[in-house]
Amino acid sequence: MTKKERLLIDATKAFNFDAKARVGGGNKLSHKPCSYGIALKWLVHAKGMTYFQFAQRYNGTTGQNINHLINRCAKERFFEEDIEKMCTVLGVKQSYFYELCQNIEEMLEK
Repeated sequence: MTKKERLLIDATKAFNFDAKARVGGGNKLSHKPCSYGIALKWLVHAKGMTYFQFAQRYNGTTGQNINHLINRCAKERFFEEDIEKMCTVLGVKQSYFYELCQNIEEMLEK
């Protein structure tokens, strides 16, 4: 399997990931998260972390803070330094993250 095919599979998994089904409920989102938020949500789950665990390792805050970042912040609100630190916490390369987000954006446009 090529790198491009793997990225497309991962992007499809991230795009279709439903965190609410895993935890058994919650209100349906009334807005669309950006590609960065979708990718982060899936990566946090794929790495077996909770929002609280990710928040503690990322910046020492709460899971609610990360939830807001993932589900409500626009792509422009994510800064290069923050993405770099998030990728370090998640154990993924920045290039992988950006390529994953690009594939998710293409899916969002359809």
